[in-house]
Amino acid sequence: MAQKVITIYTEDLTGEESAEAATHTISLDGVAYEIDLGPDGYDQQRSRDAGASA
Repeated sequence: MAQKVITIYTEDLTGEESAEAATHTISLDGVAYEIDLGPDGYDQQRSRDAGASA
């Protein structure tokens, strides 16, 4: 019997499919989390993080 496995990568912030999604590790209050983001979502998250630390 043949079997076909399809992997679909989705961005965690938008839920949209993204072939460019990558897993990023973030830390909040000493707890590490992993989030899958595409390039646009990553840039948005970095902008928010920079604004929060200012």
